[in-house]
Amino acid sequence: SINSYANPPKEEVTFAYQYLQTLPYGTDISQLCKLAVDDLTKLKTDIDYVKQELGLTSDVATDEDVDENAREAEANTKDVIENIQSKEDSGVTDKTREEDVTNNWKAPEESEIAIVKEETRKEDDTQLNDKYLAMDAVPVVDGDVCWKLSLDVPGKSSSQIYKEMLSFYNTLTRGKDMLERSKIALVNENEHKIAVVMQEWLVFSHTFISLDRAELNYVLQTVCTDEHLEVIMQRVNYTYTQGNKTERYKAEEWITDDVAVNKKHTRLYPICGKFRKKTIDRKDELFKDIKAYIL
Repeated sequence: SINSYANPPKEEVTFAYQYLQTLPYGTDISQLCKLAVDDLTKLKTDIDYVKQELGLTSDVATDEDVDENAREAEANTKDVIENIQSKEDSGVTDKTREEDVTNNWKAPEESEIAIVKEETRKEDDTQLNDKYLAMDAVPVVDGDVCWKLSLDVPGKSSSQIYKEMLSFYNTLTRGKDMLERSKIALVNENEHKIAVVMQEWLVFSHTFISLDRAELNYVLQTVCTDEHLEVIMQRVNYTYTQGNKTERYKAEEWITDDVAVNKKHTRLYPICGKFRKKTIDRKDELFKDIKAYIL
């Protein structure tokens, strides 16, 4: 391995490997290690890159902000984690399923869903800006974090929109970042409604030597009417594992203004802020994909 943190720094690095057993003949060892070397070089020379990997912002924290961070950590340790929503909260319970089936709801048949070609989502590298600090960036309705897409679809009937959204969700739930519980949970053909359970990876940072991510769970409620589509993203929660420690958070207690943004509304807190930023990015990406598909 590369000893890049030796003090004093070493000018030469020795590689040890079993050539015939582990590397194909003619392997260029310099190219094989280039990504690691480049990343280590940035960590040693680029302070902004180091801050990004640590989840820190470039803002200078005031004494007031430091006190806020301490209070935030203490409150989260005592209260937030004890009241998190379990993974199953983002799904549909068996009791709810039975009640809904009797009210024209049912699990979708495979033949009802048109399979369309999977498209690879582009990673959103949007930098931190005012949209993450806006008062309405994470709307809370009746105590729940809830985003709504209300879209006019000229010239299409409720049945057409319903079928197209089934196709869209079928592709979405089979995407590369989706986990096993992502699925079209319930459909109502008569009222043209769809309930989708989503479970996917929310990636904060990914380098050659590290991967920081959380499991994102949420529900998409969809209502299709003539020339109109409404999609609601709600019941958002996270499962976050660091080392041997796994924590679960509800969006209402983790990414809202009171928790993730400082009092002056000038910056995000490092930990809660990265969840807020990436969740907003994911919501924007999802709604943008729906618009592009249905219009």
